[in-house]
Amino acid sequence: MTSRSPDPRESDDAPRRRSRQRGQALVMFVAAIVFFIGFLAIVVDVTWYWVNELKVQRAADAAALAGAVWLPDTPATALSDAIKTAKANGYAGGSSGCGTTSGSTVVTATVDPIRDVQINTCVSAAVPTFFMRLFGINSLQATRTAKAEFQLKLAMGSPINYLGAFGTVRSTGFIQQDTGPQFPTAVLGGAQDQWTSPTNAYADETPDPPKYAVGAATKTQTYSGFTNLGPPLGVPAAAHISGGGMINGGVQVFLQAHATGSNCSIGVNLSWNNGVTWTGGSPTKSTSSLSVTDQLYALGGTTGTTAGDTANWWGHKWQPSEFSNFDVRLIGIGAGCSVSVDYVQVQVDYEVANPPIKGPNSEDLADQGAWAAVNSQGTDVVNGDAYGSQPNSGVPGNLNSLYAPTSYYDYAVEMPKGATNGKVWIFDPGFCATDGGAGQGVGDRWFSGTDGVSTFFDVYDTKNTDWDYTDDTWVAGQTGPAGNNNPKYGLFRQLAASDTSLLGPANGGRTGIANCQRGNVPASQSASNGNYWHLRWWPLATGLTGPSGDAATKIYRIRVTSTDPYSNDQSTVQAENNFAIFATATGGLPYVHGLGSMMVQTPLSGNSSSDLYLAQVRAVYAGKTLAIDLYDPGDMYDQDARVMLPATLYILDPSGNNATFSYTATKWAGSGNAACNRNAGTDVNHVDTAVAGNSTGLFNGCWLQISIRLPSTYTAPNDGWWKIRYVVQGNSSNNGVDVTTWKASLGGSPVHLILPGP
Repeated sequence: MTSRSPDPRESDDAPRRRSRQRGQALVMFVAAIVFFIGFLAIVVDVTWYWVNELKVQRAADAAALAGAVWLPDTPATALSDAIKTAKANGYAGGSSGCGTTSGSTVVTATVDPIRDVQINTCVSAAVPTFFMRLFGINSLQATRTAKAEFQLKLAMGSPINYLGAFGTVRSTGFIQQDTGPQFPTAVLGGAQDQWTSPTNAYADETPDPPKYAVGAATKTQTYSGFTNLGPPLGVPAAAHISGGGMINGGVQVFLQAHATGSNCSIGVNLSWNNGVTWTGGSPTKSTSSLSVTDQLYALGGTTGTTAGDTANWWGHKWQPSEFSNFDVRLIGIGAGCSVSVDYVQVQVDYEVANPPIKGPNSEDLADQGAWAAVNSQGTDVVNGDAYGSQPNSGVPGNLNSLYAPTSYYDYAVEMPKGATNGKVWIFDPGFCATDGGAGQGVGDRWFSGTDGVSTFFDVYDTKNTDWDYTDDTWVAGQTGPAGNNNPKYGLFRQLAASDTSLLGPANGGRTGIANCQRGNVPASQSASNGNYWHLRWWPLATGLTGPSGDAATKIYRIRVTSTDPYSNDQSTVQAENNFAIFATATGGLPYVHGLGSMMVQTPLSGNSSSDLYLAQVRAVYAGKTLAIDLYDPGDMYDQDARVMLPATLYILDPSGNNATFSYTATKWAGSGNAACNRNAGTDVNHVDTAVAGNSTGLFNGCWLQISIRLPSTYTAPNDGWWKIRYVVQGNSSNNGVDVTTWKASLGGSPVHLILPGP
């Protein structure tokens, strides 16, 4: 066997060199492992931190959105709900120093000190680490903030406690009015004050147990202090007088009374000079035999057409000034029994030309230039009601896709803190047809036909959540929980009456069209006959109160609709019903306004201008875009003269200046003016809505959409109220009527996050 000779190139150090190389590779490998583990630690922990930071941001966002819905009315609730929402998302802890202390969880919520519709939230929480613990880092602090705001539905139509009160009830002749039932406040005194506890007849204690004034046979009792019967609050000096006294009216005396035996009654005389002289007869009038339980007895009437008419005017030729010295004398009639009177009331009916609208308690009301309005369910949308009317002629299916009887129209009654005994009235709530051009009375009219018209009014407690109807509770009205068993349900349902004194159509040979002229329906039917409330204030709700918590106001919502929730019998009725809303309270003045949209009827004369309250935009909305949508504006057609009155529309900013705006127009009604689609303008300060020689308005059946960018320096002078100004040409003898749907809003979702700027 031959052996290999040693290679001289090899030495004893070679194995050692290979060993050293293997050792260096191991060190490098270990170092790389450490590096990659560290890198993995950073990636895993940073990713974990990023995931948790997103959770913290979402919690801050959710907290801000939850709180914003309560602003600006209930800031304390807004803050507490924000904190609760953050807790529900897993973050609860300290409430100060958000983000300044490591290792702790802190949640804060504050109402922005400048913008009371904005809430600012902050959530800070420690995020535990995994691999970073090897380097002594046990947690990372994640702190995120959020801002959210609530853009309220804009208040519309009125800055005070009533809405839709056009200045007068228009007519070419005389219109009947009344003083409303008035209680006495004193006894006359003297030998004729012979009853026991006579002051108990000063008021109706309902629903409390009645208190009675008690008299026996031949005993008399005199009452005075009917201070609201005479001028200036009651019968005006301008009341219509003919033949030496007032006509077309009467004096009514109401007695809530009973007797202890049979064949007992009460006789009544009236005085116009504080008891010096009394109306003739002993007595002039007397009740029927009194029941042994309380009943309402009415003496006199409301339709006396002769100044000395015995039935209604009690045989006296009354002068307006005499009601300042008015007295009532009662006498018990019937042997062996006594009479008990719960209360005495007196109402005087009279007539006057173009009477000014007074409040339900004879308050003077400023002219607001328009009536609130709603069209009947079956009215074609071309007649100005964008949301409440169902048919749309010329459209496939013949339906208006905007028809929304459960969403429009809403009005707010805001009761201030400390207010009690809040009341809401509706003026002329039921339909009563007047002349077809809407120039008489409040302008109720049929567009076609003479079928019955229904209108429903309901009041809800909104729980101060304007946008959320699901938590609203019914308070009063016609269609609430009692449904069609509610005694008020049918009060203004299927009314087909006409006021011929205001040029309403005669029945034309038809039956069932009653006359709703004032005085035609006796007061005793007021609870069951809606025609009684023609040109009167109907009490819709009582007992409303201000907020009990931290809110400045408590918001009640009035829903007005012509859609019968229990029947579809109104789907073919084409008519317009106009009304006004009024609210009062003890301990504070309520505020009545439209909620984001409303329908208005504006009676305008030729050669005139009118400024109408449109919407309130507060200073907190500086920098936003104000969107004004007007449906079917400016149809100033004088139906009697058969002439279109040229009209121009301006938008006035809160300082009273003509605003600069951009606008577009879109035909909506199938039978509307197709040419309106070509109308558009940029940086203009007016829009012509009707021109001479055109039989229809330029925007008939069209939406006029106006856009105004509010500057960042907007300060909302005069409480931020924007107005519409109509300037009408033509002769002053011409009378036009505009029926329009108004909607005002701010761009964007009502509740939204405020994203950081660039």
